Amino acid sequence: MVLLVLSLVAVPWMLLPKPFLLKKQHDE
Repeated sequence: MVLLVLSLVAVPWMLLPKPFLLKKQHDE
């Protein structure tokens, strides 16, 4: 149960920063 919750939280956590990082690299 705990692993399920962790995976549900971890997926958005890993996906969300990617567009921000790509945009940051693109702007520079």
